[in-house]
Parts: sequence; structure tokens; C-alpha cells
Amino acid sequence: MTVVEYDGRIVVVDCGVRFPTAEMHGIDLVLPDFTYLLERRDAIEAIVITHGHEDHIGGLPWVLRELAGSVPVVYSRQLTVAMAKSKLAEHKLQVPVKQVEPGTVIQAGPFEIEFIHVTHSIPDAAAVALKTPLGTALFTGDYRFDQTPVDGRPVDIARLSRLGEEGLLVLCGDSTNADRSGLPVSESEIGPKLLDVFARCEGRIIVTSFASNIHRVQQSINAAEALGRRVALLGRSMVKNVGIGRELGHVKVPKGILVEARELNRIPDKQLVIITTGSQGEPLAALRRMAYREHRQVKLHSGDTIVFSANPIPGNERAINDTVDRLFQIGCNVVTNADAPIHASGHGYK
Repeated sequence: MTVVEYDGRIVVVDCGVRFPTAEMHGIDLVLPDFTYLLERRDAIEAIVITHGHEDHIGGLPWVLRELAGSVPVVYSRQLTVAMAKSKLAEHKLQVPVKQVEPGTVIQAGPFEIEFIHVTHSIPDAAAVALKTPLGTALFTGDYRFDQTPVDGRPVDIARLSRLGEEGLLVLCGDSTNADRSGLPVSESEIGPKLLDVFARCEGRIIVTSFASNIHRVQQSINAAEALGRRVALLGRSMVKNVGIGRELGHVKVPKGILVEARELNRIPDKQLVIITTGSQGEPLAALRRMAYREHRQVKLHSGDTIVFSANPIPGNERAINDTVDRLFQIGCNVVTNADAPIHASGHGYK
């Protein structure tokens, strides 16, 4: 969460959460410190969200509840708006959330707000330019220069170049992979790799990825369809995000391919792909519960192949390793990005 203040007025860029480390016993989420915003609640012109990942959108319900009575408008792009509305509805909060697409400029007090299309591991990601009389601050959000994205919409390099030519007061850039040289793999290259991995599996396939990585889910569905397998979606966030993605046209699901969780036992192992949450070893996620024999619908057994189509977020390694250890004890085959190129980072390299 970043607070930008000019002439006594405020725009907030992103409002995310962190997830607890293994040492944070009894902690579910780590929230930003909202104290300054609560003290200046009447000065907040807007909250802008760059994309729909939890570390950028997850704190919205908590800060907006605290700001009750002086709630600012929340702005973002289509998919992020849909995710924000769903999240706020779960918390029974009625807050104005407005869709803004690139090319539109919003006036919010002394700020001019503009969204610029970028590519990331979730559709409708954006950089945000805040123009003030002092100059322009550009917040890239999370991004990479993917020239062959799954949805066919590469980064708006032309607009970013023009902003650079006009001059920036400050650039706040994504530095996640700033220590890595080269270019990240395009998301569109992952689909064929997943198909290769799936084709070598004789039994049931359980693939886990971030629930918000809608393009990865789509490519997993495509691979399953190519091999004549049915698909089940497990995990609350996976089901919710795919539902939103289908409504907005980001996810295309072939007719008759989906199977409900309660019907899994009726499908032969060799005809089934399960797409689930839990790639980060989250304690309550579906894969973690499967690994610990606590899932009601899925009982893992020898011959199952677990495909981790995600890399560990720093700090989650211990939880993931615990999950993988359990999977090996059961007799499952485990495939990670170290075994096959089945993950592409959403963050650019230097």
C-alpha cells in the first residue's frame, strides 16, 4: 500500500496483505498499518488498485471498514473490479467500486489518474500514472514485458515511452526479479509444457497454481481437453476466480468438461484432471488438506501426479516442503518447475 499526498489530498495506490510466515503462530493475515489513513480519512480522494492479487487488493475490506463514513471511491480495471466487489460482498460492505480502462483520465482532487495496460500473471493488470502540478508519479504495479501473452494484449510500451519522454517526477517499479538477468518465459509457452507433462501421466492429475492466474488455469483446461480428460476445480478461491473469469470472457470452458467435486469418484483416474489451490502450502488450501488426508472429496493414492505450476513465494518454502513430503509419503509423483518448465514468472527481469 502506497499513500501519495499533494496539497493536503491523498490517493492510495493498492491495498494488499501479506501472508504469515511459519513463525507467526495464530496469524491469518498481515495487514498494512492504516493509522495515517484513519487520521486523514477526510483527505482521501481515491483508492486505485493495479491488479487483483491478494498482496495488492486483499486489504481492501479491512481498510474500508475502518474508513466507514468517509469511504473513498475505488478505481481499477474490469477483472480487478469484479474481484474487489466479490471480496467486499463477502464482508457485507457496500462501497463504490468503479471500472476504468486505459485511455481514460480521472480527476481526483489535484490528481489526474491514468491506467496503462501491462502484462502480469493475471489479466487486466495496469500501471498507474498520478499527475500533479509538481510532476507525474508512475507506479508500474507488478509487470513483465510479455510480447506473446495468452490474451494477445502486450504491454502498452508506446504509452509508457511517451510518459518517459514527458518526464517523471518519480518511478516506483516492480523489483521482484531485478536480480535476474535475461527475459522471463512467456505465459503462452507454458501451455504446451503442461500438455507434455499431462501426456506422460497414466493416473489422476492434480495441478496446483495460484487461483488468480486465470491464464494458467485456462491452459490447464486446454491440456486436459486435448487428452480427453474431465476437469474438476477445487478450492474456494479457484472456483470463485474461474467463475468471474468465465463471466468476463477470460476463461473458456468446453461444454461438458467440468465435473463437480461430489462426482469425482465416478470418473476413472486416467480421465481426470483436478485444478486446485494450495501451491504455496497454505494450511487451509485444498491441496494441503489432501496431503494431510483431511479433504472430504479427494483421497490421494499411489499413482496420482501432483503438478506444481507455481514457484514458491519467499517465506513459503517450509510449508511447501512439508506438503511435498506428505505427498511423497502417500506415494504420489510430484512435478515442479525444477523438473519441467511449467511456470512463468509474472515479474520482469533486469
